Amino acid sequence: MGLECDKYRKIEREMSKILISILSDQTIPNIRFIKEKQAEIDRFVFIGTKQMQQKNKMCSHIIALNLRKSKTEQILVNPFNITSIEEILLDSNFDEQDIYLVNITGGTKPMSIACLSFFSALPNVSIYYVPIGEGFYRQIFPKVKNPQLNFSKEITLKEYFASYQLRLIGMEHQPTKPISEAENQMKKYIDSKGDIDKLPDIKNAHQLQRAEDRSYYSGGWFEEYIYWAIKQAFNLSKTQIGFKVELQNNSSKNEYDVIFLYKDYIHIVECKAYFGSNNIYQKIEKDLYKLSALDDNFGLKAQAIYITTYNIRDYSKQINKSLQNRASSLKVNSFQFDDLINNDFIKQLL
Repeated sequence: MGLECDKYRKIEREMSKILISILSDQTIPNIRFIKEKQAEIDRFVFIGTKQMQQKNKMCSHIIALNLRKSKTEQILVNPFNITSIEEILLDSNFDEQDIYLVNITGGTKPMSIACLSFFSALPNVSIYYVPIGEGFYRQIFPKVKNPQLNFSKEITLKEYFASYQLRLIGMEHQPTKPISEAENQMKKYIDSKGDIDKLPDIKNAHQLQRAEDRSYYSGGWFEEYIYWAIKQAFNLSKTQIGFKVELQNNSSKNEYDVIFLYKDYIHIVECKAYFGSNNIYQKIEKDLYKLSALDDNFGLKAQAIYITTYNIRDYSKQINKSLQNRASSLKVNSFQFDDLINNDFIKQLL
């Protein structure tokens, strides 16, 4: 009798809580769910493919959330063969005594079907689905009265980019002046209708004594205004928005004025304060191409946003139409002077 009790206590003590993640190119559903459950999990199992392993994507979640490698396991499968996947899972010796939390959001359909079929047959299993950008996750097995649960933890910009094997540099950078100064400068600019002859600080910016003032009044104020406007409108924390930051992968590095994370989607913003028509088409076209290269450089489906102080519509209808068409073809949301009045660009983004 005593031996049987000791045996039962041993099994109960060694019971583990295991989180299963099916991997795909879209990392955020897994990152969000892992971070939400991380504190209560004993082991993390990642189901992916040889292609993901070769590209080091199997480890990106581990790096992003600083998981201990000793608590992680990787299982490689054929992403299109349900029978093969089920056989590999069966050979993986998942203990029926353990508790399983399974996120079937990622992977191919055969991977999700095979995992749903296999794990739903185990006694201590909960299976979940994470819709992107909704702020909640849903339990789909077993059926419960209230299947929808809100996330209590937000992912940060650094965690987001780390999950794509990218470095985010400069998150400590902050605007140089308070929000009131940037708002005051924007009000004066709009009231003057962009006429810098009425704005001596901007017109004479390069003659100012202090380097900080030269930088600020020659265009820094506009970048800071956009940062503050977005941060307030989207109610973002410091970990969800960055100012003057760099994105770096193995082969390239680019600096962007504002980067923010909203509803699981990354937004990368370029702000340009242009006050004259000299080569304006070429300047803006170059800016648009920089933003359009996001997918090529970083492998991301980012929301690209371009904002300029210049009133292109009034300057030339033909140039405005051409640049709008170019922005549309490059999948860049572009805004200009008229869109800054009453923060109309914010309303459009929201």
